[in-house]
Amino acid sequence: MSTFFAMFKDYRRTTTILFWYWLLSAVAYLLYQTAVSAQTGMSFEEVITDPGVALAFVASCSVIIMAALLRVAEAENLRTLRIYAIFSVVHQLLTGNIIGLILAALIVYYMPPAKDESFAPTQKLILIGGMVLIGLVLVLWLVAQLNRMLGG
Repeated sequence: MSTFFAMFKDYRRTTTILFWYWLLSAVAYLLYQTAVSAQTGMSFEEVITDPGVALAFVASCSVIIMAALLRVAEAENLRTLRIYAIFSVVHQLLTGNIIGLILAALIVYYMPPAKDESFAPTQKLILIGGMVLIGLVLVLWLVAQLNRMLGG
């Protein structure tokens, strides 16, 4: 068991695992919905009119954007990756993605301390814009989930 957890001590490996987890989970959901729509004889546009399916679709699309932003943050510097990983921990906690939460938390935990580096020296607008977009989508998703739970 300790060998299993030892592989997560390298934050770069954990970042790669998180990247592929996000991509594969989103693609798996989209393939599943495509199969369901083909089996029921409904078009994908008709299937996505269901509120639960629409919310899951939005969540899977936001995860694809998060995976792309993870690669951008990883290419910048340690401080940028740490800030983005903390953002990811909060996002995964609020969406209830336990595996993503654990992987993002392991990145933060095992990452060496960042030196006096600036946040995203070359891709600042892309990262901040993407994080704001994901944050807004998350707020809308949470409001829609609460609305569904409260029967509105």
